[in-house]
Amino acid sequence: MQNNAVRDFLPAVQVLLNCATDIAGSCHGGSHSGVLQYMHQSGLPDWTCQQYEAKDNECTALNTCRNCMPGEGCFALKNGTYPALFVEQFGPVSTDDSIMKEIFARGPVSCGINADPLENWDGTGVITDDGQTGVNHIISLAGWGVAPDGTKFWYGRNSWGTYWGDRGWFRIKRGGSYNPDCMWGVPSMPVYPSPSASVNSYPRVTKRKSEIVHPKGHTIKSVVKSPKPLGPTPDSFDWCNISGVNYCTKDLNQHIPQYCGSCWAHGSMSALADRWKFHSKSDKTDFLPAIQVILNCGTNVAGSCGGGSGSGAYQFVYENGIPELTCQQYEAADNSCSDLNTCRNCAPGGGPCVSVTNYSKMYIDEFDGVDGEDDIKAEIFARGPVACGIDALPLESWNGTGIIDGRTQGEINHIISLAGWGVTPDGTKYWIGRNSWGTYWGAKGWFYITTDYQPGCSWAVPRLEEKQPTISCSSDANADVTCPADSQCCCSKRSIFKKTCENYVCCAKGTTCSQDGCGSATVISYY
Repeated sequence: MQNNAVRDFLPAVQVLLNCATDIAGSCHGGSHSGVLQYMHQSGLPDWTCQQYEAKDNECTALNTCRNCMPGEGCFALKNGTYPALFVEQFGPVSTDDSIMKEIFARGPVSCGINADPLENWDGTGVITDDGQTGVNHIISLAGWGVAPDGTKFWYGRNSWGTYWGDRGWFRIKRGGSYNPDCMWGVPSMPVYPSPSASVNSYPRVTKRKSEIVHPKGHTIKSVVKSPKPLGPTPDSFDWCNISGVNYCTKDLNQHIPQYCGSCWAHGSMSALADRWKFHSKSDKTDFLPAIQVILNCGTNVAGSCGGGSGSGAYQFVYENGIPELTCQQYEAADNSCSDLNTCRNCAPGGGPCVSVTNYSKMYIDEFDGVDGEDDIKAEIFARGPVACGIDALPLESWNGTGIIDGRTQGEINHIISLAGWGVTPDGTKYWIGRNSWGTYWGAKGWFYITTDYQPGCSWAVPRLEEKQPTISCSSDANADVTCPADSQCCCSKRSIFKKTCENYVCCAKGTTCSQDGCGSATVISYY
């Protein structure tokens, strides 16, 4: 069988907040060495077991790994019926030379840092602030380099969303006052459940309701600008294993933290994300569309937790664009559409959440439907995975081994994505499909079905619109004020006694700042 490349395993951070309080920490702070200790002792499930909720829940089986069914609520999965990742060994590492050797030999490390210089970094250049006077934050270091001006730097990942910094990453001067103390960990290979455990974790739905709905606002069925791809195609092909490289993005679970009939969004957006991962031809991180935003704002065009349309989701992204997952976590709920429910950031200490206005968006340049085995294969081979309709009933009882008989297909009531195809030694041809029921279902969340299954599918061509470059304005009031890079900061309020600026506004470049901000009166020299 194809589809054997190593998949990403993303540990469920929420389980640490739920169950590792005494060892690792809580939303009020914790220890990265404690995280490694917990994973050494207890392991962590994959994130499709437990969505990140950013709160300290009680430790229960339900809050470790769950599944939720339509009309039947949520239930806990038993230990051994879901995948888990353990840490075999771990320890500290410090000094630049030792950290570099560890990263080069075994991978990224987690490190303490003073977050103050990170807060106003605009994502360009290297952070050279030498004010590292105390550790108050944990990041990971993944590499190092030298800037064009000769500055040596560490390449680090933050956890503040992709709208921060350089798509969530940063560069900080190496050899200055930042002398990181770090932790390394060696993970074991993930432990996946046996086929019998896999099927038992996903009981058959007694009354399945179709999740295919065609909203009235879905009026644009296709936008085609380029010729359709043509064959021939190889006998076997898999986007998750191109010469051993996995171009498939992380696996999903539409059914947690509560049941939501959003297969149409998951199937279409996972296919879109996979296409971007390969065709972006860049060294940037994956772009994972925020499916929750479609549920919040695309009801009239795409659908809701009550069902929707894969091509309607493509119309929504074509017309409006969609932010990345770190703008809006998946909640499996139909929330109201607002700026806050499109992209948000939340202040520490229980402070308020605010909308983020400057973030990268994915758009769609063209989209259409495709059917017929040869045409579907040509589309997948040329441009990437496609979203397709399927009858979910045969999937429910599949234990992850063998190939589903495509002749068992009945009414189309579910949306999945197809990422490739293959052929067995006895000549049986099959599709390679991705489901959205978590990695504890099927073959690590994937399935194989004979090509007797002849689906109707949708494809789309993604385009990324990066967030606008910004400049930071300093403020004694500690206001988080940034302006577009092609503008300038002007003071709109200043302290008469301190003779310093308390608030800034963004003005057109070349504007003469006034006492009130933008204007042509007295120039304010401290902006």
